[in-house]
Amino acid sequence: MLRFFHQKLVLSFVFMCFYSAPAFATANIHCHATDGRSGEISLNVGRLNVLSVLSADVTAFGKTWSTVDNRGTKILVGQAFQDKERMFVDFTDDNVDQILISLRTVRVSTADEFGEAGILRIGKAVYPVLCESG
Repeated sequence: MLRFFHQKLVLSFVFMCFYSAPAFATANIHCHATDGRSGEISLNVGRLNVLSVLSADVTAFGKTWSTVDNRGTKILVGQAFQDKERMFVDFTDDNVDQILISLRTVRVSTADEFGEAGILRIGKAVYPVLCESG
């Protein structure tokens, strides 16, 4: 009887490890410039009670910045905030000397629709952006 219990316990653990859905714990947010310029940012974020930026890639002027090594100029998440109506994220240089990139968005939602738009600042350039979440 004890052996049967252990087998069920092990099988349950294996099932939970392999069939849990980590995709539900994260989301992707992609914001692109609405004025025809090439500024855009892609965020991979944790779905927690607080905003957790897991990775980010930013492109503009034919240049790429990333929190992931070897994807472009290295940036770090300096600070991040999110509530039901807005999201603020700042990225610093690798030495945390200055804020290089800032994203500020506002969310509007109804029972049937959702929209997010804002401003992406890269250096001195400012881009109006429209964001999609998934």
